[in-house]
Amino acid sequence: MTLALNGTAGRILKIEFQNTSGVKKVFSVVLSATHQNFTFDLTGFTSPMASINFVSDQVGATTYTVETSGLTYVIPVTGAAYNAGLITPLPLSPVVAGSHGTAPAGRITRR
Repeated sequence: MTLALNGTAGRILKIEFQNTSGVKKVFSVVLSATHQNFTFDLTGFTSPMASINFVSDQVGATTYTVETSGLTYVIPVTGAAYNAGLITPLPLSPVVAGSHGTAPAGRITRR
């Protein structure tokens, strides 16, 4: 996997790759003020990627940017104090259904 990184020159950034099986590989890079491509050897990482963490363990401020391709970004949404009057009504759409604990149609015989 190749990522482009830049940031506070000379600072060390730890990159942690974790797959859906819980296997983790950790790498260290030294940041530069200009973009550099870093290629991480994920040989043996056979399960899909679950997360990529960027960790700065050094004291003081570290800024960095990461350039990727093909990753999904989910926008975080913060909550607010509960107010029932603000709940959006969903008239007939979407439909919520459940079948937990039901039996198929027909006769059930206890033996």
